[in-house]
Amino acid sequence: MDEPVLPLEERVQVHAENLPSALVITAEHDSMRDEGELFAKN
Repeated sequence: MDEPVLPLEERVQVHAENLPSALVITAEHDSMRDEGELFAKN
C-alpha cells in the first residue's frame, strides 16, 4: 500500500516527533552563538 500524500509540513512534523533531543554546542566566539542558544531553548 502507498502512504497517503501529505503536505511537506505535516510529513516533517510526523517524523520530527520520533527524533531524539538534539545536542547543540556553540563556542564563545562563534558568530552564530546567540542563534544556537535560541535554537536549543526552543
